[in-house]
Amino acid sequence: FFRFTPNDENVIGAFREAIVGMKVGSIRRIIVPPNNALGYPDGKKWRTKKPQPANFSGDRALGFVLENQGMIDKTLLFD
Repeated sequence: FFRFTPNDENVIGAFREAIVGMKVGSIRRIIVPPNNALGYPDGKKWRTKKPQPANFSGDRALGFVLENQGMIDKTLLFD
């Protein structure tokens, strides 16, 4: 689980926007298209925003996707 408040500027905008209107206990899928202002910042600056992967392999995988411009689809899906 990832807990945050709607006004936490350290969380990517897609999460803050997605929770508007949600009720306690509800579930929402968040899809963040590439090059979207609501996602992670470009390059290594993605490490400054939350959520962050919970383990080393997740950290490496997300870093590879976000730091390699033009190599792969950067659409992010959170469930």
